[in-house]
Amino acid sequence: MILAPGSPACTCRNYAPEHRLVFYEYHGWLPSGSEHIHHWDGDKMNNEISNLMPTDDNTHGRIHLTPERARELGRKGGRKTAKLRRKGRA
Repeated sequence: MILAPGSPACTCRNYAPEHRLVFYEYHGWLPSGSEHIHHWDGDKMNNEISNLMPTDDNTHGRIHLTPERARELGRKGGRKTAKLRRKGRA
């Protein structure tokens, strides 16, 4: 987190995540509440503009959903499984 008073990239008490500041300084806008700034290479410390891309909630979730995590959510009865159970299909 970087102290950035007055920046639209601030999330709490005048501090902003570095990747949001970098993205805003380059593009002049920030993703909306239902969007994220994704680190292409997966390294959250690499805040080069070429490594940052805006994504929506669904796309961002699919990018990070590994097969292991999908199996874990299935065992825990993720949202889709719970919905199927309510309909009597799982």
